[in-house]
Amino acid sequence: MYEILKQIATPAIITGLISSLYAYFQKKKEDYRKYVYENKQENFKELVVYADELVDKGITNPDLEKLLFKISQKINPYGRKIKTFGKYQWIEDDGYVWYQIEIIEKKLASQILQIEDLKELAHRIQISKRLLDIKVENNIPLINSAKIWFNLFQYAMLLLQLFFIYSGYKSFIEQPTLLSSSLIFWLLVVVILIFLLPELSVNESDDRNPEIGITLLSFFIAGVDAWTAYYLFNNSFIAFLGGMGSLLLIVGEVISKAFIFGGSEIGKVSTIYIEEYRKLQGPELSKRRFINNFRVIPFFNKIKNLFHKDKREGNDDL
Repeated sequence: MYEILKQIATPAIITGLISSLYAYFQKKKEDYRKYVYENKQENFKELVVYADELVDKGITNPDLEKLLFKISQKINPYGRKIKTFGKYQWIEDDGYVWYQIEIIEKKLASQILQIEDLKELAHRIQISKRLLDIKVENNIPLINSAKIWFNLFQYAMLLLQLFFIYSGYKSFIEQPTLLSSSLIFWLLVVVILIFLLPELSVNESDDRNPEIGITLLSFFIAGVDAWTAYYLFNNSFIAFLGGMGSLLLIVGEVISKAFIFGGSEIGKVSTIYIEEYRKLQGPELSKRRFINNFRVIPFFNKIKNLFHKDKREGNDDL
């Protein structure tokens, strides 16, 4: 068994596996883009016509209810009062369009509908079309500083894991022990988390558990790297440097991902419609606000709260 493992786990094969993992994530993005293009592009051609009809015929349109039904057939049905996912998913599922449709239906029943309500729905349809156009057209992402830093942090983390694997090749593969086998397993888990953690950090769930989970996973990654460094070099200082370097890199990766999301089209839309989403989630969110797109790590929220607390105390003293 160990002989087979030695033949399989060569540096070239390990590098190939990591490259395959990266290619897999890229292909998933391409498949999703193709899905969006083929299934929603035609719908939005009709939706734009409906949006024009909303504004042109106004509140006197005798077929307004029928027109609203046609619009609801062309948008994502999962966005209506969605509670299962976070704000990001609500935007993806056209939840903000559903919200305005329901407002119009209520006002129409109460005979207090105004043309501004219809214009707002038309505007939201245009936003949804804009989001779709970005997904379809943005085959090559625009280069900005946040994306550059994100790639640098991600590649640096991958290189660090490869360095550990290569440095411990003899211990991990040629003369494996229970401890070394455990370390190589957790290093491979860390490689997966390097790709997964940034995506989880901008999932925008309104439960505190994902925030805690992201923080714990960040320290877990740093702990695995520190443990591995100590095992390989038997030096506490090197283990400390390895762990701190790993922690800084993974935190930098998550923060840069948050900046990318905050500057994206969907990040802007989700910022605009924060309060609407909160209303639909019920009273459990009445005492807390959303995390800013640039504050995905709880540590920064604590700093922000402390700053505001000091500021309030200073005002009280005055």
